[in-house]
Amino acid sequence: MNLTIEFVDGSKESYRFKKREDADLKAVSRIEKLAGVQMLMLALEGETRVYPLTNIKCIRVLPVPSGAPVPDYAIVGVEPIN
Repeated sequence: MNLTIEFVDGSKESYRFKKREDADLKAVSRIEKLAGVQMLMLALEGETRVYPLTNIKCIRVLPVPSGAPVPDYAIVGVEPIN
């Protein structure tokens, strides 16, 4: 899976990681926890990176986990127009 973080200053960082066995089942729970703790933490080999959500404009994870539940507050079927 690929993760791209777009920061409010316009910079970007991208990472690659292996999909966990439970990724589809816990996707919504992890997103909700991320919003609650207000930080994104990445465990890399030999270091941990912590990003305050106030510095992040957008987080993209590709591909979307198949069969992942979508929370009720999400707007589904959205397509970008620009």
